Amino acid sequence: MQRIADYELIDSLGSGNHGEYFTARPPERLGLDVDLVAVKVLSINASDDAFRRVANELQLFASVLSDQLVTLHDAGQQSGRLFYAMEFFPHGSLGKPSIELTRADVLRAVADAARAAHALHESGVAHRDIKPANVMLVDGGGKLGDLGLAQILSPGQTVTGIGPIGSIEYMEPGVVLGEQAGRASDIWALGVTAHRSLTGRSVFGEIPSGELIAALRHVLQTEPELDDGLSPGDAAAIEACLRPDRADRPATAAEVATMFDELAKETA
Repeated sequence: MQRIADYELIDSLGSGNHGEYFTARPPERLGLDVDLVAVKVLSINASDDAFRRVANELQLFASVLSDQLVTLHDAGQQSGRLFYAMEFFPHGSLGKPSIELTRADVLRAVADAARAAHALHESGVAHRDIKPANVMLVDGGGKLGDLGLAQILSPGQTVTGIGPIGSIEYMEPGVVLGEQAGRASDIWALGVTAHRSLTGRSVFGEIPSGELIAALRHVLQTEPELDDGLSPGDAAAIEACLRPDRADRPATAAEVATMFDELAKETA
């Protein structure tokens, strides 16, 4: 793919939930003083109604005031393909960094993602797809991007439509079983994201990679287990986010941000 609408697509940045990311040259109509933006082209051929749902969700995301949220520039539809453009991050993400990260770098990025999640929650939005690949890296911290749009595209979908197997690791088991996504499930995802980013390992061990149902079964039947290499402080913060009872977790993502901020200061 070389173009979509008036965007010149340059290089693929890889695939994410229901789509592929590209670097692109922004059209002049946006009036941006940048050379590159990131464009996500969704792989689902969507109806006009689906596009309206996605556009409304993105507009709400863009309206939330937080320096830790990725800036959205544009959204559109061409021949049934949905796309949206956002700021480009040359340092990559926690999932695929292009720079070497210290422990403090990781903790600060997760803290910033938690602040962004809190801003969304206060505006009535659940992110639904917090994971390392969606925590973008900036100097001194991170930004949270890429809302989980699968439920917006297909309301009432079954668990078999939730996206790639790689995202299962970060979904609260309760959500897999039908509970509503919200503050508590995003806080769970922040904890799992921190664990993966600090240790390189999943709290669920080796998740089957060949079949979605097998991956779901594994996550639902496996108790989360923290890596022995975590510091006591890191382990305690992550454990708080992963408590089985939602009421026992931190009440807000802002509290999670404070925990990881304090840990980052200790390791700096």
